[in-house]
This record gives sequence, C-alpha cells and structure tokens, in this order.
Amino acid sequence: MILTKSGKTGRKSQILTDIMLDADSALSLKLSKIETEEKIYSFNYPVLFQIYQEGSGTIIENELLDIYAAGKTVAEAKNDLFNQLEHSYLRLNELKDYQLSPRLLATKQYFNFIVKSIDHK
Repeated sequence: MILTKSGKTGRKSQILTDIMLDADSALSLKLSKIETEEKIYSFNYPVLFQIYQEGSGTIIENELLDIYAAGKTVAEAKNDLFNQLEHSYLRLNELKDYQLSPRLLATKQYFNFIVKSIDHK
C-alpha cells in the first residue's frame, strides 16, 4: 500500500506502508532475453514470470509458456528456466502444427511471436 503525505513544504510524496508477504503474493521476473551456454535469445517484448518460494526452494513459472522451473536458490531456478525455455522453444518448433494440441500450438505461436533473434555466443 502506498500513502500520499504532505510534507513541511506542502509537496506530496509517496511512502511504502505495507509489503504483502502472504501465500497469495509472489515476486515477478521480467526478462527481455535469456542466455544459455551456447545462445542468446532476445525477445521482442519483455516476458513476465512469477517467482514463488516453495519450502526451502524457488519456483519460477509462466503458465502461458507452460514453463515451471525449480532450484534451491533463485539463481539455480533461473538457470533451469533458461534451459527449459530453450528446450521448449526448440522442441515445439521441430514439430508440425498438426502434431500439437491446441494449447501447445498456442504456446508455439507465442514463442515465435516473442523471440526476436537467436545469436550464438
């Protein structure tokens, strides 16, 4: 929650008054590119991922891309995320559209919409 408060000068300012840290809250991660060991995938638009703490580990997910990555730390989960994104993108594009379910076809189309370029390192 953000409050607006008048200071001595009469100017309005905003202060953070509450941070939600309950079961319904999540952090987010916005990526404009991913880097794997061999490639850099640049996106046309930033892609938003949700980050959840699950026990002592971290889960990163994007339901639209059908990606769920996990790790003991955020860095491990991000590494898993990058590998899963690459695998899913390559695998979906290997298959013909008629071989995919409607959901996976939509995921493939979204992948092809957001991926601007793939550069080798």
